[in-house]
Amino acid sequence: MRIALPLAATAALLTIHPLEARAQDASAALPDTIVTGTRIATPEGRVPAAITIITRRDIEERGYQSVQEALTAVPGFNLVPTGGPGSQTSGFMRGNSSRSVLVLIDGVPANDPAEPNGAFNFGQDLLFDVERIEVFRGPASSLYGSAAIGGVINLVTRRADPNRAFAPYGEFAAGAPATARGGIGATGTVGAFDYLLSGNGLTTRGFNALAPRFNANIPERDGFGGGAAAARLGWTPAENTRLEALFRWRQNSFGLDNVPRDDPNYTGRDQRWYGQLRGETRLLDGLWTTGLRVAATQDNRRYVNLPDWLSTAATNDTYKGTRAVLDWGNTLRLPDLGPFSAGAMNFGITRIGEQAESTSGSAFFRTTVNASQHTTAGWASVQTRAFDRLDLTAGLRHDAVTGIEGATTWRLGAVLALPEINSRLRAAAGTGFAAPSLFQRFGVIPGFFIGNPALKPERSFAWEVGAETDIAAFGRANFATAGWTFFQSRVRDLINFAPAFDTLVNVDRANIHGAE
Repeated sequence: MRIALPLAATAALLTIHPLEARAQDASAALPDTIVTGTRIATPEGRVPAAITIITRRDIEERGYQSVQEALTAVPGFNLVPTGGPGSQTSGFMRGNSSRSVLVLIDGVPANDPAEPNGAFNFGQDLLFDVERIEVFRGPASSLYGSAAIGGVINLVTRRADPNRAFAPYGEFAAGAPATARGGIGATGTVGAFDYLLSGNGLTTRGFNALAPRFNANIPERDGFGGGAAAARLGWTPAENTRLEALFRWRQNSFGLDNVPRDDPNYTGRDQRWYGQLRGETRLLDGLWTTGLRVAATQDNRRYVNLPDWLSTAATNDTYKGTRAVLDWGNTLRLPDLGPFSAGAMNFGITRIGEQAESTSGSAFFRTTVNASQHTTAGWASVQTRAFDRLDLTAGLRHDAVTGIEGATTWRLGAVLALPEINSRLRAAAGTGFAAPSLFQRFGVIPGFFIGNPALKPERSFAWEVGAETDIAAFGRANFATAGWTFFQSRVRDLINFAPAFDTLVNVDRANIHGAE
């Protein structure tokens, strides 16, 4: 947080919007619902979990320019950066490890398979083409599989304006220290076709991220320069059928330090491309919605450190992680039955292939990974409303990962509406799991370390209770919302080094409890 806030504050000193039409207008038709908590569009107050939604309006009014900055105020979520903008930034949800937070882009996993722990780096992504961020706290493996022990963060990208053929939007901001950011895009709908195109960038001279107390502080600034582009093309050939293609690309370059000393020749480059093709149709007068999605991501990272007058050390580390996803999902709207209404069932099959290729470290202590694994999962969930005030949900999923134990996870939840006092009570319990990363299973440091292919998944059980109350003021029924949550979880089979540090084993466990 100490690192992210100065950049946000200075870059927002001068902000203009030369194009009147903006993407938030394009998405004004989006209902006030979320999909991350149940895989079914559901009003936020009826999801049995602690949820935080960061809207496009929040992003623009508060001057957020990166995912890292937008998430700093989320309850129960802590960010730990290792340096200035672009450096590795880990996220910890409810006291769990960084590898226990699953990040999605429009519902597709985005954690880097080549990252040693399989974690997500929150220090890289800008927000120009992000419409909203949905944060789900608590185990969600019954919906999304591996890594969703602590929670799920879904980055929902902007969508086309259904009411205009051409709606341009853009922004420009500048400030100190030598910081500028800008973006431009256009969106619209022409007949049965819709589109969204955008590009944006950020450059900053940065600041010295090394603490002044270190004797090796030059000081030396760690700058950042990044660019991103996105394209979304859609076709609606019939009223109940839609085909869509999405492509996103971004690349950042940034300075790094070799803590506890400044290092003016230590630089990094981080590139990701992401694409998906998705088709969806509604059958039986809209009672059954079925969709098929094919998606792929690739993360390429390189860190280079050349010798200089401070150190003769040299680094040339490369990481390449790829993921391919095939997902078939279905939603059935259930008929009302006595006191039960608004029922829906969600089910599907997911196939994920991951591969990691990396080399890092010195010639004497060189770490290499060249491995792949596949996951096949089947899942189902059901939700209903009883007596027009009690929302009930249940979910079940089984994941089979090549070469390791399978994992069956579940989740139960309930929300009781108390409109007489503008409040809601909720409770939930469930399990989660995190499969070992490809480095943990197949990483090699010749003569020192070898991964353990027989590692078991990390597993958890957690429960929570909470309440929310809407507070009326200034003519608004929900001017503010006060809420609390108490949670407790147990995690077993945690992965850690063996006593000789020559491999990894399932040896640790953790008991976690807290309040938000």
